Amino acid sequence: MTRLVGIAVDASGNAYVAGYTNSYYFPTTHGALETILRGGFDAFVSKLNPTASALVYSTYLGGGSDDYAYALTLDPSGNVYVTGQNLFSRFPHYVSLLSRPRWAEGRAGAWKMRLL
Repeated sequence: MTRLVGIAVDASGNAYVAGYTNSYYFPTTHGALETILRGGFDAFVSKLNPTASALVYSTYLGGGSDDYAYALTLDPSGNVYVTGQNLFSRFPHYVSLLSRPRWAEGRAGAWKMRLL
């Protein structure tokens, strides 16, 4: 199952989408932060060209358990911001988080991040 939860379009017409998936076959691109599904569900962020005919960038985001993206937005400089939730695991250390995840009794955390 793959669920799209957010979409934004930049000034050049590129579309950015975020969501979550449990697909081992979700498309990723060269330079992706994660190229394999690491949990039951992983968040994802993808960028499509203005005609939606090709992926410019696509990556999984997640740790060893379930990770969900819930919203996506762009700022005027073209930075991509994503927010979501992770369950039962720490979010990967490679991610430059704007806020550290907060866990309720070690079981769930919320996160927000900026992708450059």
